[in-house]
Order: sequence, then C-alpha cells, then structure tokens
Amino acid sequence: MPTGPRGSSRLVLASRLLAACLVLAGAVLATAPAASADVKPLVGDNQRLRFYGTELDGALFDGRSLIGKPAVLWFWTPAPYCGVCAAEAPVLSRVAAAHPEVTFVGVAGRWDAMSMRRFVADNNLKFTNLTDANGMIWQSFFVPWPPAWAFLRPDGTGDLVNNVTGPMSEQELTDRVIALTAPPAPPAP
Repeated sequence: MPTGPRGSSRLVLASRLLAACLVLAGAVLATAPAASADVKPLVGDNQRLRFYGTELDGALFDGRSLIGKPAVLWFWTPAPYCGVCAAEAPVLSRVAAAHPEVTFVGVAGRWDAMSMRRFVADNNLKFTNLTDANGMIWQSFFVPWPPAWAFLRPDGTGDLVNNVTGPMSEQELTDRVIALTAPPAPPAP
C-alpha cells in the first residue's frame, strides 16, 4: 500500500481513472442497440412474489400485492457502471405513465439508498421503488446483473429479460407491457 504524499496522490489518481473508465464503459453500453437479450420464462406459481421489501421512503412492500395483476419489475442500480440503467430510466418513466393498468415496481440494488432516491427523483420515476440491499429479491428472480426486467402476467407466468448489449427500446418495452394485458391465446388444436 503506498504511503506518504506521493503514494496517496497515486491512489487518488488511480481511483479517479478507474471511475472514469467505468462511466465511459456505461456510456458506451447505453448507446448500443439492444440486439441481444437473454429471455427466460417464469413459471406461474407466484412463489417469487412471496417477499417483503422496503420502499425507498421506508414503507413496507408486500410482493404478494402483485399476485393476479399484470406487473413489471425493473431491477436496476444507480451505480456509475450501469449506464444502461440510466438510459432506460426515462423510457420506463414514459411507458409506466402511459400504462396505469400495469403495476410497475423498481427493485434497486448494489448501491446506497441516498443515491437510489436521487436517481428516482432525477428520472421522474413515479412508481414504487424498493431497495434490495441484501439482493434477496434479485436472487429470487435469478437476476444476474442490472438492468433486468420481470414481465408478469396476471396468471403468474412471464419472462425475465436481461438485455446484454444495451437498453431496451421504448417500442420493445411498450410491446411487452401491452402483451401483459392481452387476452390469452386460444389453445392450439
């Protein structure tokens, strides 16, 4: 570990360089098209919704309140390394406002609550946002990294989507939200 004034200066410089690289990497990812998404089906047993969370204002949230409703859970972080989260937030804000028939819940993790609250305010996210400091909600949905989306139909089935190369487009998000409220397809003959 470097000691003395020169060592401290080098450590500060190295820290700033690392932070700049992470911000740049996030910006590059945020501008990339979301051409490649990892989509996993979610079975309809509603077990994942049997959780309690804490809203960013400190109120208790019962995940079971989502059972039987179309819902979108957005797993995000305000961390500088998640430029994709920052790119998706304004799109999500618009789509959520346009679709009050669907319940939107943000599940923030991997950062401090004050930064989470600032991110929510800066991006005009008017829906419920939870802090998942211990990662238990993320883990129950098998979220490997942010951002990720759980699109849940009223019957409990749905999809977990991780966009690998960039933010989800407004059109794709809108299409997925509309599909949550569409009547089920008739069974195949």
